[in-house]
Amino acid sequence: MVDNSIVKFIKETTNKLFGSLTDVSDTTATLTKQLLLQKLIASGLIEPNDIKKSLQIGIDYFLNLKFNSYSSLSVDNQYEIIEREKFPVNSSENTTKHTLPDFDIEAYALDAFYYLMNIYGNHSQKLQQSIKNGELEDLENPANSGSLLYTTSDKKFIIKTVRDYEFKFIQQIFLKEYSNYMKLHGNQTYLTKFESMFGYIPYVTSPTASLNVDSFTLRFIIFRNFIPINLKIHEKYDLKGSSYGRDANIDENQNPSTTLKDNEFREKHPNGLIISSHDYNHIKDTLTRDTEVLKSLNIMDYSLLLVIHNMNRNDEKQKDDDNKNNNRNDISDDGISALNENGERLLIYFGLIDLLQTFDVCKVIQHQWHSLQDGDDVDKRSINEPEFYAKRFQDFVFNSVFKSSSIDD
Repeated sequence: MVDNSIVKFIKETTNKLFGSLTDVSDTTATLTKQLLLQKLIASGLIEPNDIKKSLQIGIDYFLNLKFNSYSSLSVDNQYEIIEREKFPVNSSENTTKHTLPDFDIEAYALDAFYYLMNIYGNHSQKLQQSIKNGELEDLENPANSGSLLYTTSDKKFIIKTVRDYEFKFIQQIFLKEYSNYMKLHGNQTYLTKFESMFGYIPYVTSPTASLNVDSFTLRFIIFRNFIPINLKIHEKYDLKGSSYGRDANIDENQNPSTTLKDNEFREKHPNGLIISSHDYNHIKDTLTRDTEVLKSLNIMDYSLLLVIHNMNRNDEKQKDDDNKNNNRNDISDDGISALNENGERLLIYFGLIDLLQTFDVCKVIQHQWHSLQDGDDVDKRSINEPEFYAKRFQDFVFNSVFKSSSIDD
């Protein structure tokens, strides 16, 4: 029989340790940077629109540079290369005038990302045109993580801040393995298609000591948006296979544009989505392979982002929209036909997102603390070791989200 006083001591000690490391789970530096950014914006030292406009100028510069100098030779050992350019307001030897405060832009592993674009069949000029034409638009971040999230004006690409520890992981481990995987399976994968990564460095001079920083680097990763641009989305879900805390709040649930979660999917689609056996087998094989490579990289807490277009919604505006969209080859070619529990015809689109969260020491401690706090709920939580996470994710997707029909279309 274990002495209750010992159990109490262990809990209290672990509680203190976990409490002291809660901030470390995102790294102290990352949280400090987020708080500093909020202060810089609140004080007017950085304008949110300046970040977006500076990114457009800098990314356009580097993509144009790479288009004119790229070599198709091996990109081995190119994953940690950093290139940096200054963009003073009055121009420089390499840059033109602009009306923004001085800033620098860093480009990370340009050759490696250019190589990936070629694998995807997406020439860098397409990304360049999307970045420079129109204004970058703010997106609401469903994860409430404090990350900045933008979309290009044509909605083809998404730009998101990368935390410092994610940046190191991309440089040191992820990008090489990801590139090798994409070389083999680039056209047969549901993994997010990363296009490039850049850093924005404003020059900040503050009269207050608390904001006295010489430079401040925000890093962004750009990836392709797989959600159809001109098709009405009736439902959107972020699915992990967990159940603990996997609900949108009441106010969000009433908003049709809200990204719902696992428990709402279980409630709205208790019998899953019926797809052809051919599609089911293809999805199962592909997602299994994708999640196995994530597991091998010690990655967990990823999601299946699933969007649904209901073709049986028969309001007049939707009929007009559908008729227009039927003439657009880029709208529904990648959609998969499905039926819901009411027999309504659906088009579904999905992909694996949030691929950069590793099961590091802080997540191990968090997981152990949850086990000690409430062992009955620990397997229902999102934070779990990668092997368990992958198996639970696969079981949920293949048994609860998608169901195979014996009748093919």
